[in-house]
Amino acid sequence: MGIFIKQFIIYLTILTLLQSCSSMYIPAVRSIPLLENKGEFLGEAGASTNSVYVNGSYAFSDKVAASVNGNLSYRNFTDFYDVFTRKDDNGGRYFSPSERRGHFAHRYGEVSVGKINMLPRSGSRKLELFGGFGMGNATDYGDRYHADYSSIFGQMNYGIKKRVVEAGASLRFASTNLNY
Repeated sequence: MGIFIKQFIIYLTILTLLQSCSSMYIPAVRSIPLLENKGEFLGEAGASTNSVYVNGSYAFSDKVAASVNGNLSYRNFTDFYDVFTRKDDNGGRYFSPSERRGHFAHRYGEVSVGKINMLPRSGSRKLELFGGFGMGNATDYGDRYHADYSSIFGQMNYGIKKRVVEAGASLRFASTNLNY
């Protein structure tokens, strides 16, 4: 069993190191609704270091639900690219002036439909599978650069839902097409 855990940690570390995001692409915050009954709704809104987001999920039946997610970078409505960088900052506190940061305004939205309640209802464990499509764009404030992108994805959510506590994890496989 110890060898399996070590291999899993090594693979997880490699996958984590191979991931990246350019400054023109800000991925959506994952929604893990863990819905149970027809008519149930889950909504959330929040802020990250570079954008604000909103997620909404609705169960159309005891087996089918839909989610709508989106985010908007701070540059769309403030003078900041993220909480650390003003739009006219040519480097910031930790970077040299040659590394230009804070030039992009970003918008992204996605919709997904999924199967919920895939495990027997006798326990508090939940399993969901969602598939969806997203679209977004990013522009710099000088209108020199523009990127449109789209993404298709499959997402598996697993969690525990009790009367007082709800916790979940998500695994998403996505393909993103960027058009600069």
